[in-house]
Amino acid sequence: MGFTEEQERYFYEFIEILNRANALSSVILVGSWAEYLYEKENILSGFVSLAKTTDVDFLLNEDKNIKPENIIKPAQQKDFEYKEDYMSGTSKFWKKEFEIEFLTSQNGDGTKPVQRSSFGINAQPLTHIGFIRDNYITARHNGLDINIPAPEAYVLQKMIINDRRGVKAVGDRMKIERLLPYLNKSYFEKIYTGLHKKERSLVDKYIKEYCPEIREATEKDIVQIYKEIQRNSGNDATKDPKLK
Repeated sequence: MGFTEEQERYFYEFIEILNRANALSSVILVGSWAEYLYEKENILSGFVSLAKTTDVDFLLNEDKNIKPENIIKPAQQKDFEYKEDYMSGTSKFWKKEFEIEFLTSQNGDGTKPVQRSSFGINAQPLTHIGFIRDNYITARHNGLDINIPAPEAYVLQKMIINDRRGVKAVGDRMKIERLLPYLNKSYFEKIYTGLHKKERSLVDKYIKEYCPEIREATEKDIVQIYKEIQRNSGNDATKDPKLK
């Protein structure tokens, strides 16, 4: 496991802040800290996370029936610094090099402004992340229920955004490679089927370039999935010459 004791301590401190504010159920823990819980709670039997990061990201998943409290003052009382970016308006907490940010799903046209949460922070809109809200699990950890992406959704999202990850792309590919043997194939395909067309094409591109050992089998699966999508939409997939 790649996180230091200090990072784990700061992580637990912030999780407890969210919990006491009744805001923990209103977020999904995304990014590398999800891998931390896959290992800690034996969600993927035998999986060992090597993730190392000073960043914690939460995806907003608010329920209008839940009324959390503002978390800014309680976080500051625990020595977390807080600021809102002057240009973007997004919120950030940090303690030393440990940073916490909040995300929300971006509109297809990329015009959605920051989203104000019910617990006082502004979330940064990102594309290709909204489907995680429909594909997450709840891990019972240290007596608390923490929402995290289903591993299959976690891997698909990393495949989709890999091209735009810059220097982090190689590290993400290593994480994907380590997680692939532990995934539920049927669930992976089910989530894939529900993705937008552009997202499916990005997954196909990733598999073709970086997963040669599974490419042949996966391409057969993708053809079948594509045919099913076309049938459900009233189109005949066999008219596509690539599928004949």
